[in-house]
Amino acid sequence: SLRSMVSFKRGSLRTKSTSCSEADLLSPLSITRQEFADRRSRVAELMPKNSLLILPSQPLVRFSHDVFWPFRQQTDLLYMTGCRDPGTVFVMRKGSTDAEVDFELFVKVLTKKREMWNGKKVGIKEATEEFGADRAFDVDELPDRLAKLTSDCKHIFFEPDANPKVFDIVEPFYSRSSDMLLSSRRMIHQLRVIKSAKEVELMKFACQQGARAFQTLRKELGILKRKHKPLKESHIAAHIEYLLKLSGAQAIAYPSIVAYHNNATVIHYTDNNQTVAGNKLLLVDAGGEYNGYCSDITRTFPIGSKRTEPEQQLYDIVLTVQKRCIARCVPDGKTSLHDIHMFSLRIFADELIREKIIPGDLSAIDHIITSPLFRRISPHYVGHYLGMDVHDTHTVPRTTPLRPGMVVTIEPGLYFPNDLHEVPEQYRGIGIRIEDDILIDENDPIVLTLEADK
Repeated sequence: SLRSMVSFKRGSLRTKSTSCSEADLLSPLSITRQEFADRRSRVAELMPKNSLLILPSQPLVRFSHDVFWPFRQQTDLLYMTGCRDPGTVFVMRKGSTDAEVDFELFVKVLTKKREMWNGKKVGIKEATEEFGADRAFDVDELPDRLAKLTSDCKHIFFEPDANPKVFDIVEPFYSRSSDMLLSSRRMIHQLRVIKSAKEVELMKFACQQGARAFQTLRKELGILKRKHKPLKESHIAAHIEYLLKLSGAQAIAYPSIVAYHNNATVIHYTDNNQTVAGNKLLLVDAGGEYNGYCSDITRTFPIGSKRTEPEQQLYDIVLTVQKRCIARCVPDGKTSLHDIHMFSLRIFADELIREKIIPGDLSAIDHIITSPLFRRISPHYVGHYLGMDVHDTHTVPRTTPLRPGMVVTIEPGLYFPNDLHEVPEQYRGIGIRIEDDILIDENDPIVLTLEADK
């Protein structure tokens, strides 16, 4: 993988590459131990007195028999500790005063035999020395410790759907009172949605590297066409994921979408198995995860030399909508993602009616954008929050006014499937989405994925 020494100009990033391991918590492009401690302090400030916060790791997901899918840590636990090991449980207690706060880390202690198979994991010593826990225990001690910690506890912040095994342990402690259980996600997401200066550096790096991978894909598409006959969506999916990982991503941020022609009208198309033949449009939606932070980029481009006239017509509309929506990504105390979304729908309707692509009256746009036809051709939100998860901090309402430090996507799209007979035939089979990652700045929005040509 790659590590970078970073210096910034406004909206730009220059890097000098050196080698790095994913576990290097003190990397220039990693969150420092002090920042993890500061996060815990800020969360503790949100907790009422005599309360407990419990964050279990994700359960391992079985691929087959004794083979498991690659493990990805539960995001809030990672945000609070930096610990990436499975079988981990974070517990933070706030006592009867604001100063009485401590956290315990429960880890899965492996035998030497298990370490031979799975490698060394975080143990009791590492939990305190490397991750700052006040105390650490084997995870098998969790039931007994919770019995002590909850003796005078009035509230427990926990998500029942987080981990079935931990739920079975925790549920008896909060079921004694109907108002004892509170949402840990909603509390932590309030903090996660605003990125710190170090998180902004990570987001800039993740998005820049993702954009460069897209740019390289466009340049190397001709090589792929000559090498693979017939060329398939799967070849392109493999290549963009290869480029993302070559640029330093430790993982793919989400299943890549590589959709040719009519497949691009399926919003979350992930089959990626059809032949790419002819001169139609290709939609690629992909991103990488860099030290826990995600990029999310979509580009739609012709496999041949240029777009057809109907394709160009629709593409220009989508690009116009995107540019105008990005310009509205300002922290004016009023504008939210929902406002920008409604704005995008009205521009789409206006443009499509003026170009006679859909029927309608310009004086009835508010009615048109709620019609079944319009919901089919523009069915998804114009954007979402972005950060440690690709659809980040989902408990934060999209009606929340934008604030400096937020990162959002702006990704308008139009989708005209082959069987959409309400539109002229020349537009059918065309799906177009253009997506960039936007940092909300004090002044103008900063496009973090600008290096990927549109």
